[in-house]
Amino acid sequence: MRKIFLRFISSAVVFAILLTNNIHVSAAVYTENAPEVVFDMGDTQIEYYETSSGDRIFLQYVNGVLTQKNTLIHGKVDIVEREFFDSNGRSQTSMKDIIKPSDYITATLEEEILKPAPRASLGTINYRAIIDTGYTYYGLRCSYTTTNQNSTYTIRSYVGTVVDLVSILVSATNLAASIGSTVIKRICVSAGIAITGGVIKSALSTTVACVKSTYKWTLVDTTLSAHSKNVYGYKYHVTDSNYHTGDNYYEGYQPSDWRTQALAVWFHNEMFAYSVWDVVGWS
Repeated sequence: MRKIFLRFISSAVVFAILLTNNIHVSAAVYTENAPEVVFDMGDTQIEYYETSSGDRIFLQYVNGVLTQKNTLIHGKVDIVEREFFDSNGRSQTSMKDIIKPSDYITATLEEEILKPAPRASLGTINYRAIIDTGYTYYGLRCSYTTTNQNSTYTIRSYVGTVVDLVSILVSATNLAASIGSTVIKRICVSAGIAITGGVIKSALSTTVACVKSTYKWTLVDTTLSAHSKNVYGYKYHVTDSNYHTGDNYYEGYQPSDWRTQALAVWFHNEMFAYSVWDVVGWS
């Protein structure tokens, strides 16, 4: 099980080679929402949305006609369910099937963790909330540790629909669909691969190297020390000499966000359920 976990977590490194520096993605929140366009290239467009149960849905359109729907079911790994549509956008139920991301992707993460940095204590975020008796004051003591691991990620001679490759990447990495879609577009452009009718017709293969830094945060309630939680952030630093060497990609909670309103809100949402509250200060 540990190897499977490392395999899928480590695959996120591919995103580092193709994204511009200093991109932040917040943790996913499962809500029913309207489809958003996450890929638009040539005659192909991909829309994405999440259901209230956490299923992730990808819809591929070619010249405005729905051709394929891929579903990543919440809680299931290494499975992408596919449904195909005819030229009029009608479902062809007899053509439903399943593909496995591991059939297309090889990812490795070195078992040996590079020397971890000592725990860093950043301080306390102070809050106040309105309750029936007036204001209540509370806070979060915040610290984190950093560990680093070397990682590589390989796409193996992929030929097929764009929506399949996007789904495979998102399933394997559990990152934002918009990021996965950007990755595919950047790969195809840099490799000179054309997309026609929603299909990548030239074999796509690439391997990249990266150092993955994991920030393990410890949040402790200042009014009740037993109330604590660990949350995470990740940084991917490209070490591959062939692709965007030195680029960084960020996901989750970053130390560089300390003293920002956004981080205070994110951490509050992780720990407390007050509906009316504000940040008093940082100490």
